[in-house]
Amino acid sequence: MLAEPRPYGGDRDWRAMLDLLVAGRRADNGTYYVHTGDVSWWLYYHDAEAVFADRIRLWERDGQLLGWALFTPEERFFDLFVHPELRGAPEAEAMHAWAEAQITAQVKALGGQNLRTMWISETDAVRRALLERHGFTHGGYVLNYMEQALTEPGADAPFPDGFEVRPVAPGEAEAEARARASYGAFQSSWEWAPYLARYRRFARSPVYERERDLVAAAPDGRIAAFAIWWPDEVNGVGLFEPVGTHPDFQRRGLGRAVVRAGLRAMWARGLARAIVCSASDNPAAVALYEACGFRAVDRLLLYEKPIV
Repeated sequence: MLAEPRPYGGDRDWRAMLDLLVAGRRADNGTYYVHTGDVSWWLYYHDAEAVFADRIRLWERDGQLLGWALFTPEERFFDLFVHPELRGAPEAEAMHAWAEAQITAQVKALGGQNLRTMWISETDAVRRALLERHGFTHGGYVLNYMEQALTEPGADAPFPDGFEVRPVAPGEAEAEARARASYGAFQSSWEWAPYLARYRRFARSPVYERERDLVAAAPDGRIAAFAIWWPDEVNGVGLFEPVGTHPDFQRRGLGRAVVRAGLRAMWARGLARAIVCSASDNPAAVALYEACGFRAVDRLLLYEKPIV
């Protein structure tokens, strides 16, 4: 009998959640588990009103974490990660059913009309069958899952004279310039003040390391491009999330320069592989990562279900 899940309870739970993702990747059993950097980015680069502790539920048995769910009702999303030993087990089905009931009620309360879940490997017959039994269908959106081996430090990428590729400056010295770079790169619709405050909160969070926040700085002090990389040292895998170039500086090799710098840093850290995800309908991003040595090895699918 699977016990009811409980709310998130702090640092011990955070560590257990990350450990489950690491174990899932190590198992390599056909189900896709996001990188620990993905969930660190999701949960700590957040709106001040979106307290992630209120959005997480955890299933345990005899002190072991069996699975956890993250709810994002304003975007109609839920994410569920189950211990790899329970792949295809009745417990996994029960966790899905409970999480789906919760997100349905939350989305309905906001006037939403459908549910969404992401990170479903195209080759994961077990997970896809579970979703289809519950009425979900592939929603059309696809992420390319791209990787490369880190067998050598790799060459520097050329970039224009006067620019500098390095970690972001310490403290608050470049916080505004760094936030403006991502604000432009992702064409944010946020008001500027809360957007800047969000980056500053993230830079003060326990998951942030300045040395992994790489930038291409222009001669006039603006940040032209950026990339954050995240290590999973158990599995020897580094992740890039996010990567961007401000529109004023695109097509000048600066995105490639910060990614290449990140690859060298991953290699120096002793990581064996680098990964990145890119929307399949974003040819510019796909071309950037291919130019840096990445190749697509899987497709990650979005599944949707109407609320009736």
